[in-house]
Amino acid sequence: MGSELAPLARPLGERKGVLLVGGEDALVMQELVMMRDEILERANAFMDERVFTDLRVSLGMGKRPLDCLTPPPARERAPRLIPRLDGSALRGADPDSPAARCYAAFLALAQSGGR
Repeated sequence: MGSELAPLARPLGERKGVLLVGGEDALVMQELVMMRDEILERANAFMDERVFTDLRVSLGMGKRPLDCLTPPPARERAPRLIPRLDGSALRGADPDSPAARCYAAFLALAQSGGR
């Protein structure tokens, strides 16, 4: 992309001939959209053929760009919440509330073996 574009246009991928590029904020995204033709020309020149037919710019928002050499940090998995099957969550709840009706239906399904 060149030294002026590379820090702004972070490659995120490709989908059906559309080059997906991330920008760090709305101002950068607007610049990238206005440079659409130049970006496509440079990317296709790099590939030595017309691979990309369009460009889609989106907000980077922590997405890992393809030009990042370091692996993403390992994330801890959130503990899985297992609903109680003894009905204790319904105690004190309004039985006509949508949440209580949904939970009661879940309990009935779980107690019938999922049939």
